[in-house]
Amino acid sequence: MLSASVQEIAAVVSGGLCPADSGVRVTGVAIDSRTVEPGMLFVAFPGDRADGHDFIDEAVDKGAAAVVFARNPSVGAPSGPSGGVPGPGNGLDGSGGGVSAGLGGGRLWTIGSVPTIRVPDGKRALQQLAAWHRSRLPVTVVGVTGSTGKTTTKDMLASVLGVRFKTVATERNLNNEIGVPLTLLAAAEYTDVIVCEMGMRGAGQIAELADIARPDIGVITNVGTSHIGLLGTQEAIADAKGELARAIPLTGSVLVNGDDGYAAAVVRGAQARIISFGPGAHNDVRAEDIRLDRYGRASFSLACRGVRRDDGSGCEAEACAVTLPIAGRHNVYNALAAAAVGLQLGLTFTEIAQGLAATQVTDMRMEVLHSPKGVTVINDAYNASPHSMSVAIMALMEMEATGRRCAVLGDMAELGAHSKDAHFGIGEDLAKQGIDLLVTVGEQARHIVEGARQAGLDGLRIHMFDDPCEAGGFLGEELRSGDTVLVKASRVMGLERIAERLVTPRVE
Repeated sequence: MLSASVQEIAAVVSGGLCPADSGVRVTGVAIDSRTVEPGMLFVAFPGDRADGHDFIDEAVDKGAAAVVFARNPSVGAPSGPSGGVPGPGNGLDGSGGGVSAGLGGGRLWTIGSVPTIRVPDGKRALQQLAAWHRSRLPVTVVGVTGSTGKTTTKDMLASVLGVRFKTVATERNLNNEIGVPLTLLAAAEYTDVIVCEMGMRGAGQIAELADIARPDIGVITNVGTSHIGLLGTQEAIADAKGELARAIPLTGSVLVNGDDGYAAAVVRGAQARIISFGPGAHNDVRAEDIRLDRYGRASFSLACRGVRRDDGSGCEAEACAVTLPIAGRHNVYNALAAAAVGLQLGLTFTEIAQGLAATQVTDMRMEVLHSPKGVTVINDAYNASPHSMSVAIMALMEMEATGRRCAVLGDMAELGAHSKDAHFGIGEDLAKQGIDLLVTVGEQARHIVEGARQAGLDGLRIHMFDDPCEAGGFLGEELRSGDTVLVKASRVMGLERIAERLVTPRVE
């Protein structure tokens, strides 16, 4: 993790240090006062739910060794010696002498006990600090993006690379302009590899993240329709995802899903060597003889051809048996992406298979749970897009089940004008695959019902609800031992509450 003097930090972020002659060093960075440990740097800035400036006292009380802050120019500061107005002796201009500072609106906090660095923008300072820290580390950075599968691929990469290397990876799915800097700042000088998941909601955002992380290897899982309501077309999504490919230097590698229809578009303009992955025979890193067990977990033979490692050697080898601990045929693609990176960095086939088998995925990603009533619950409720919804339904239908197969589906967000047709198509697919029970939650999910009915699904198998609590209550009574249930929707729908209700005994 970051270890630096406050003078170094102030220079990097172009901030005013008070007191200017402080000899304090910090170890680690926090932006949430609840995670502060003694000796850390606390960086305060406004967030979506809270303003870090309101928690500076708490951070200092918990042992923060220094604070980076920014007065919000949109809020008027009260007058007076502790009002936060820059001036001689108040500690806000780097001149020293002050014991308190204000951010406007009457908020005051003590600064006399720790050095402070005042900056125009705390979030930007965090990014500058992360970019500087990354430049000092002799590490390989792997950037991961794509419409679906980013987090699972990141989890697999962390497990595979961790077999041999000291690896730091994005926690949960903290993949934005805050999460990427925090991932970089968590790396120490002995770290070998950093795996950075990179999300986006618009054009230019991945390029900005790549400017901070400077990845050596880029992984693009696929190009789907996530965020199509914001970007308009899949071509625009491909171009936005391709920002990662174009950011990889000539000496690096871009790994792309060779079975994706936008594979060529997403690597257009890339200068690094291109390596394709996927079950298709034309791919450089591929899966052969894919099989599923009763819980839908895949095993396959890992093979490659003509792939050169970063050290210039080849990685030709006999096919190696791989078994995944995660349900879903679609996770073979994510595993192959992780395997391709491992091969680039010199891992053996055996090490890759070992790492994949030990993968622990982030919660609510094809998480197979079992209820006290004997119901199998697939909790894939973290997020949803038309592609991820389709492959999750396929996983449900491919799993062995002694009872009924039930799909509990909610709205897919950020589809814009495509929303009605996308939901309708999911309903058609469910009917064609012979789903036994369809439960929907939300307004847009009603179009799933329309599609299912028009494709011939018996209305007695369909149940619509407005919120997860109602759906959960119905399912608690309806489901019986042997049933298998998929729970999936966009994050805003909160359908994980249904999965939790089904697997956790209720106390009346």
